[in-house]
Amino acid sequence: MRRRLLEGKTIIVTGTARGIGRSMAEQFAVHGASVFALARSATSDHKEFCEGLKNLYEVDVMPVYFDLTDYDAMKGAVKEIRSVGRLIDGLVNNAGISPDLALMQMTTVRELRNVMETNFFAPYVFTKYIAKMMMRNRRGSIVNIASIRGIDPYAGDSAYAASKAALIMMTKCLAEEAGGFGCRVNAICPGLTETDMIAQLHDNNRNIEREATPLGKFAEPDDIANAAIFLLSDMASYITGQTLRVDGGVTSMRKRI
Repeated sequence: MRRRLLEGKTIIVTGTARGIGRSMAEQFAVHGASVFALARSATSDHKEFCEGLKNLYEVDVMPVYFDLTDYDAMKGAVKEIRSVGRLIDGLVNNAGISPDLALMQMTTVRELRNVMETNFFAPYVFTKYIAKMMMRNRRGSIVNIASIRGIDPYAGDSAYAASKAALIMMTKCLAEEAGGFGCRVNAICPGLTETDMIAQLHDNNRNIEREATPLGKFAEPDDIANAAIFLLSDMASYITGQTLRVDGGVTSMRKRI
């Protein structure tokens, strides 16, 4: 029988409407966790998805809807989560945007602010609320979904890379602050993953990126979810302040686009 690594835990996940976040919600339920499945909009598809997980895996899957960049709505969502009365064991800051590649000289201040607001400021503020709950209970694991593009230079990607680099450094600083309260904080840096974000890549660029990956393929959303399961589980009880690359072996020394 497969061991359920998150049995009895309650995990908050942002950005569960699609892609990596959706996979995480499902895989966390598979491993026995109750999930607060956060998404921007209350669609019938997402509600059915949550209900289906609840029935299939016999765990609570609780949808919460709000725009992460709306801080008043965020406060309301935190209040909704608190009202359920559960101790929070984990938070995964997954929601984010990936703008089209653009040289720094061609990136407007408005575009830069939009990326930073969604990818850094929103998870920063949201984490303050949830980390406070965890630290009060002297337990918890926070996982921030960053990107290898926050580590390795990539031409035409200064805005997105800066937002993910900021998230990585936030991870390290919060790990220092929260460790004394029994809380761990780590980041996952995926490489290219089979989601909507790379669907727009030209076939030639996809081939170049695939050839630059030692494993010869892109990640599947479940690959990222599996890494998060480990970091959220008690198996990672002595791991904090770390940045885990889940990228098939890609390094900055390899040929890039």
